[in-house]
Amino acid sequence: MSTPALAVSRPWDRAHPAASLEQSTGPARWSYAASPGTFLLLAALHAGLAILFRAQPVLGVPHALATFGYGVLVAIRRPQAVLPVVAYLAGAELLWRMNQVPVSYESGKLFCIAILAVALVRGGRARTQSAVLLFGGALFLPAITATVANFGWTELARSSVSFHLTGPVLLAVGAAALASLPPVVDLNRVLAAFSIPVLGLGAFVLYSTATATEIRYTTESNFATSGGFGPNQVSLTLAFGAVALAILAVASARQVVRWLLILAALFLLSLSVFTFSRTGLYCAVAGFVVLALHLIVGRYRGLRLIGALALMTLLGTLLVFPQLDRTSGGNLSQRFAEANPASRIDLMRTDWHTFLANPLLGVGVGVSPLHRDDPNLVGVTAHTEYSRALAEHGLLGLLAMTLLFGSWVQRQLTARSLWQRAVTGALGGAAFVALAASAVRLAIIPFFLILAFSTASRTTEPGA
Repeated sequence: MSTPALAVSRPWDRAHPAASLEQSTGPARWSYAASPGTFLLLAALHAGLAILFRAQPVLGVPHALATFGYGVLVAIRRPQAVLPVVAYLAGAELLWRMNQVPVSYESGKLFCIAILAVALVRGGRARTQSAVLLFGGALFLPAITATVANFGWTELARSSVSFHLTGPVLLAVGAAALASLPPVVDLNRVLAAFSIPVLGLGAFVLYSTATATEIRYTTESNFATSGGFGPNQVSLTLAFGAVALAILAVASARQVVRWLLILAALFLLSLSVFTFSRTGLYCAVAGFVVLALHLIVGRYRGLRLIGALALMTLLGTLLVFPQLDRTSGGNLSQRFAEANPASRIDLMRTDWHTFLANPLLGVGVGVSPLHRDDPNLVGVTAHTEYSRALAEHGLLGLLAMTLLFGSWVQRQLTARSLWQRAVTGALGGAAFVALAASAVRLAIIPFFLILAFSTASRTTEPGA
């Protein structure tokens, strides 16, 4: 039997090479062994990079291109080891985007697609699962013809396709690559590579908020507390970082490291909430709940670990949130008390009507905002990927989503241990909620699903 593709081991603890709620998954061939001090130092370095990029955006270009070049080199020379680089790119995407670094707005997703495609070609083994996933991604492409028919060969057509399709293509290519590449990389190395730039982003957001000359608190999403960028994207990225750190905390065998990681997760989640965007909190809660449910029924340190997560929840609820609410003059609690999804439901309803009127191929990528039957919603971009796929891709979009996510569910159901299901569920839970609230605006969403694919399908029982 093959060795694990993504072994689940405890970070920073060489004496315990594997962690599972029930049993070991076997030793990883490439485990993350950096010290907690080094981990935090690298995160602080990325906060400095963010400050530098804000002052001189052009300085972010060498960082972005060097990361991409290194990823391509790894994909060529050791394709089975590209996942940590892809994780880092997904985590660093917002550092470039929010500071207006002069690279493509979709560079994070485009870089990941290119690296994973090279890895698939260089090292992939022909598998039916990979072919199915690539076919699912290809089903999104015919709608481009309708986009060109509506917009012509214009910049609007190009930007619409890039904005809406890079996410689904990344999911298809990444999942296909991970389904065909041989096993190597340790899960904790991947999550650590993702968490470092996200922690740096969090530190930068805190610095930006603390040094802001004026912050006006209302019950709407707040750009000033989001590092001067879109609160939805910042909130989502920080929340995904919190989920990754929580998984690392559960996997850690050292109590000090576990508590450091839990506090780091609480730090990111607090900043996510303070953007006044609710999406990040919803995604994090989905990930935490699934992880906690598996811990409750786990037979290996389950109760102790669920106690740690419960304490983190209490600290956030009783200490952190009340302080943030007082700082905002009560606007934060009012914002989260008004959790009304009416606007997104209205958009989903108009997408459904658009699908019924154009069921075969849809209206074209990025064209659905022009077909809203509510005049107040005309021109508003979809926030829900599920309804967008129906409206803009028709039945082909429905089939594509069914193939991609049905395959993910099948992989989860065939996971061989409780810990595999816990990680798969936590990553997938956060990503599925994000798809319902933020479409695929960020590389982290398809990345979490890709990682869940790998975690579910690439482990083996000890002694096998």
